[in-house]
Amino acid sequence: MKEYDYYYFDFDGTLANSFPSLIHPFQVAFATEGVFLSEEDVKELMHMAFVQMCDKLGIHEEKKMLHVYETMILEMNKDEEISKISIFPEVKEVLLKLKEMGKKIAIVSGNHTNYIHRVIKIHHLSECFDFYVGGNSTKEAKPHPEPLLKAMELSNNPNKKKCIYIGDSLQDVLCAKNAGIDGILIDRKGEYPDYLGKKILSLKELL
Repeated sequence: MKEYDYYYFDFDGTLANSFPSLIHPFQVAFATEGVFLSEEDVKELMHMAFVQMCDKLGIHEEKKMLHVYETMILEMNKDEEISKISIFPEVKEVLLKLKEMGKKIAIVSGNHTNYIHRVIKIHHLSECFDFYVGGNSTKEAKPHPEPLLKAMELSNNPNKKKCIYIGDSLQDVLCAKNAGIDGILIDRKGEYPDYLGKKILSLKELL
């Protein structure tokens, strides 16, 4: 595996198994506008930016979107939902090793930075990261390049060839491509058999 100096990670599905914690908040939030989601629906939506979710579900009125968003955030931040989030087994080992190697590490996610910080702190991983770029940090969402361009700005604009973004969805690797840096798809469950780009089954393959 090629070595990089700057490692940017997606959060949901890449570092954290947050799916169990999203089912109820998504269902409760969208039900306020008469949209009832199955677990499979939530699994598909969790990789989208909130505006994309609403567009897909036919919710376009700004007032309704705001109501859904506020309800979702309120539910996601409840202790009982946060407690359902687990960190994938190899994550801490890989992050600590990258830190030992002198690498810069950040999270680039659609989640709010306060939410990311809370989860990372609970799992005692705060020392592994230099900063977070969340959905509240930029105007545009993935696959637009702005989140990664913001991360590179916070990294003092390094050579793009020295940067890598690791994510678990096609939106993530497209975001990397749009930003002009390498992207790697982590496909733990073999959900993307036809994907021809760089792909790994475990974060340990980064080492």
